[in-house]
Amino acid sequence: MSMLEEVATPDISAANPEIKPSKKPVSRFRLVLSRLRSTPRFWVGIIGLGLISLWAIFGLVPNAWNYTDLDVLNMGASPSSLHWFGTSDIGEDIYAQTIVGLRKSLIIGLLVGPWRPSSPVSWAPSPVTSVAGGTRPSSGSSTSCWSCRACSSSSCSAAFSSRCPGLR
Repeated sequence: MSMLEEVATPDISAANPEIKPSKKPVSRFRLVLSRLRSTPRFWVGIIGLGLISLWAIFGLVPNAWNYTDLDVLNMGASPSSLHWFGTSDIGEDIYAQTIVGLRKSLIIGLLVGPWRPSSPVSWAPSPVTSVAGGTRPSSGSSTSCWSCRACSSSSCSAAFSSRCPGLR
């Protein structure tokens, strides 16, 4: 028998009528989704995103002020029952502005989030953030700046050693 010939598989559904062979293989998406649903972090995230989305949609309903309304009698007022987060210097309700900002942030995040991995524009910040993130001292590291981690401490130049507290 050659490798290309199919091997006959026994029909297990004939022996046990409760077992039905699957008609379609499980897709990667369904497999990942089933694994995600079994973790509590997934449900905490979904519930949190749902609550924040509901707050963004219905957050202005109990508020009497729109984000464009000006209250000239309460300019720069602190939080009160009339203005929950207070007002700006020109009398705009800060709570209403916060809800509108939340809406915009959610829309941008939900539109750009799935687009991010496939965009070359999103790859550009990676080297910048890796260098900028390296300027903070890492815990347990003997060197405390990115320039000292970029070169070993034995070959670090005098210019770097004068600025690096890890090599003093």
